[in-house]
Amino acid sequence: MSPRRIRETRLILVVSSCLLLMGCQSEQVISEPLVIGYVTNSQGFPVVNRNNQKYILARQSKIYAADIFDTNKLAKVEISLLDNTIITLGQRSHFVLHRFVQDDDSSSTRLTLTKGTLLTKMDNQGSLELQTPVAVIQLQGANIYASYAANMLEITMANDGTMVVSNDDGEVTIDAANLGTTVIAGSAPQTPYSWTLRKLQRVIEEITIQPLE
Repeated sequence: MSPRRIRETRLILVVSSCLLLMGCQSEQVISEPLVIGYVTNSQGFPVVNRNNQKYILARQSKIYAADIFDTNKLAKVEISLLDNTIITLGQRSHFVLHRFVQDDDSSSTRLTLTKGTLLTKMDNQGSLELQTPVAVIQLQGANIYASYAANMLEITMANDGTMVVSNDDGEVTIDAANLGTTVIAGSAPQTPYSWTLRKLQRVIEEITIQPLE
């Protein structure tokens, strides 16, 4: 083969390699999952299970749809979604962030809490569905505290919004601050009742992550 032919062949190989590399990079960018939020505060060593891999969460850790969160007796975690919804997970808790969808003027989030405590803060344009083993909670612009343990759910609203708690046995609607309900496995949600301001403040303080001094 002539020297000229050899140089031409090498050039073709180099160009082909570059095109192949660019194509691979494009596929990687396209397949990268969408970030839907970030960790804004943490205590201890909260863990996320993602694609069957476990990672310890810290401030600024990225959050993705289908993330599974766990906290032990020393850990808590606070995450902020792209619509500014804040979700705080208390100690000894397990929950799944199934879905987050946002458009120009509204957002929708779906979660599951199967153990422990959870606190949400959201604006009036956001809707949130919280699933538990004993009931489903539909929220619109509502800040709530929820606790699930021993087949019993306790939940209350910390502001004026809309909360519908339902299961196969019944449904209740709550639309005022400091009102809550209890749901026991196999029973309908109980008639809404008032939480004292002291009780609500106590449970919120227990789940809130205190700033470092």
